[in-house]
Amino acid sequence: MRNRTSKPLPVLPTICLLLVAFGSAQCQKEGKETVAEDRAAAQIRQFRRELADNERHPIRGKGLSIDMEAIAREAATFLKQNGGLILLQMNRSIEGLESGKPPAEPTFKRVAVFKEMDTLKAIMASAVFRPDIKSFFRTMLAAVFPTVMRNELGLTMMQVGAWVTFLSYAEPDWRVCGKEGTTVAVCAEYGGLDIFVLAMNFEKPFEFPLHEQGATRVEDGLWVPHSFAWWRRQ
Repeated sequence: MRNRTSKPLPVLPTICLLLVAFGSAQCQKEGKETVAEDRAAAQIRQFRRELADNERHPIRGKGLSIDMEAIAREAATFLKQNGGLILLQMNRSIEGLESGKPPAEPTFKRVAVFKEMDTLKAIMASAVFRPDIKSFFRTMLAAVFPTVMRNELGLTMMQVGAWVTFLSYAEPDWRVCGKEGTTVAVCAEYGGLDIFVLAMNFEKPFEFPLHEQGATRVEDGLWVPHSFAWWRRQ
């Protein structure tokens, strides 16, 4: 029989295991939250696999048609059933960011701002599938700013494509750059030149918008985006 070299256990979890045995409330709390996060991640993966089954979830119709309302409906149903776990994951990802200051004049100048709530809420399904602030931020950025760059700033499709490519390749510095009451702002700073700011409100309960069935009420609440801004250093 071959001897297998065992990998050392991570230091902090090992310490927590010892402290739990002696009744450490903090470690017990962190342990429960880790288990909850793992359970939420597993449920999200399972839900996304099921969503690909068109017989179970008839989202894609004849030809190349696809039902956006059906996607939102499925996401709303899943969120209503698992809102607490999803919120836990999103909160932990926000709490894991460093704190910093938001961009401001005269050092920076605001290039554009997007505040169309209907459009922002339509992208809320991404928070259900990827309850992590960085993933959610990138999804919002990719969904919103190509339209802003084209319609408000007059960039060509080639220029917009180049920007989208750059923003997906480059890794920004992340920070919480504003927090007051139930509002939080998250900044993604690209090398000190460009800063994108996502501002969100925490709504509890949250009414997930559905055109056909009115709305689905999520009692646990959700972080809802209310503006997205682009700032550039002068």
